Amino acid sequence: MDNHLKIVRSWRASGLTFSAIQERCIEHGYTTQLGTTPTVKTICLWCKGIPKPIKKRRTRPYDPNTPPRTRLDQYPQNKGLRELIFELKSKGESLRSITALLERAGFTTTKGTPIGKTQVLRILQRASTEELHD
Repeated sequence: MDNHLKIVRSWRASGLTFSAIQERCIEHGYTTQLGTTPTVKTICLWCKGIPKPIKKRRTRPYDPNTPPRTRLDQYPQNKGLRELIFELKSKGESLRSITALLERAGFTTTKGTPIGKTQVLRILQRASTEELHD
């Protein structure tokens, strides 16, 4: 039994999920002291103290032939968007009121949805970082 616990703990340390470990226990015939198949909860108790494996983030491979993404304020249908945002912000308008005014003026995203306050904030932030680098 102790040998089985070591093996189960090594599976968890290698990154297997509790469900995958349970399937392996069934394949190898590993059982609890009562002779039953270990539940996920039991396996969780057996693996207590082993850190949860970190999932690797999937990233797209770099392709030098891919053109840079066009920013929202660079699309032809949004000509003058940036200037309007800065004008409204300098007048003291909030992000919500700016987005409402942009929606009434007919500015949209590439998908045709209204521009959100987060997008307005990012345009403002990007402009301030561009000023720092100039």
